[in-house]
Amino acid sequence: MVARREVIERMLDLAVSVYSCANSIAQKAGVAALKGDWTPVKEMIAEFKRRAQVLYSSLKDVPGFEPYMPSGAFYMFPEGL
Repeated sequence: MVARREVIERMLDLAVSVYSCANSIAQKAGVAALKGDWTPVKEMIAEFKRRAQVLYSSLKDVPGFEPYMPSGAFYMFPEGL
């Protein structure tokens, strides 16, 4: 950008606020998420574990393919590639 030095300095101040500070709506949403019902989250974690097991069970029988069970996801990458 091309501007006077004082304008650029003020724009940098604004950019820091915009890009690094959560706005009040996001802060309230975060509090609500942390204090709210975690049942849907726990259900999805269980579902992702189930999907990982299905994927692992399917891939372990593929010749030359050595899957490993991921600890935090339902996608996997083969060993040794």
